[in-house]
Amino acid sequence: MPEKKGIPLLKLFPRLSVRGRLLTAARECTILSATIHQARRSVELAVAFRSPQTTDVQRALERAILSAYDLSDVLLQPAPQEEVLPEPAGDDDIPLPEAPPEEDAPPPPEDSFAPVELPEGDVFPETENMESNTALQQNKAPERPAAPTREEKLRKALAAHPAVTRAGKKARRADSAAPSGNLLYGKGIRGNVIPMSDLSLDLGTVCVSGRIFQDNSRQLKNRNAWIVSFDMTDETNSVTVSKFLEQKQAEPLMEALKKTPWVTVEGKLSLSHYSGDMELTPYAIAPAKAPKGRMDNA
Repeated sequence: MPEKKGIPLLKLFPRLSVRGRLLTAARECTILSATIHQARRSVELAVAFRSPQTTDVQRALERAILSAYDLSDVLLQPAPQEEVLPEPAGDDDIPLPEAPPEEDAPPPPEDSFAPVELPEGDVFPETENMESNTALQQNKAPERPAAPTREEKLRKALAAHPAVTRAGKKARRADSAAPSGNLLYGKGIRGNVIPMSDLSLDLGTVCVSGRIFQDNSRQLKNRNAWIVSFDMTDETNSVTVSKFLEQKQAEPLMEALKKTPWVTVEGKLSLSHYSGDMELTPYAIAPAKAPKGRMDNA
């Protein structure tokens, strides 16, 4: 099977900052094709790894790219194992074809060859003149500049991405939902709040704001951890927020949520493996101001 060409992941995303196991996976990752959705601020990458990688490593690489380039969603789609880029073989590994056996040709007649004396100087002056005249007659147009490579097109598309430019960042943050206090979880709310009635799986990363009306958190004693989960609504629809956290992270968050019935949550939509319903895995949670006339603490 011929070797597939691609772009190294770290060459297309030079600002990606990873270490350890993720750095090894990033170095072994090659991008075969990319689809950029500018309206949704997301990118889908068909990739190949030189060695098999776990789903956790792939998801961690997605989050690292998302954070480094301020995108809304990143999806790595590994190629099947048989399509992984093969290691180039050395010259010594390529068998050379055997030379065909020489056949005994009958000797030519004695008078079929005659010695010819070559003139001094260039022996092809007339041929060169013919080629020069033919080129002038064809009146060839000047060569066009080479078409941009796939890597240059991807770089140009990412550079033009509104979420990556400084002006785009300021505009988005100015329109974002303003939390009423410090963050309860994560690093920051970046997206614009949308109604829960507009939620769908193809949106990827979303930002919603509403009232917590049910706590579904449960403890995993054998793992010293919690599934922090709650239902929230903005009166247009509702969504379940769920996150696996170690106990030292979960307990402060759950205590804060008891005192903060109105929250803004930014995260990724997916289907729950347990209920089959759509749920929101949070990247960040912040207190939110209740709409006027809805100051209840229930």
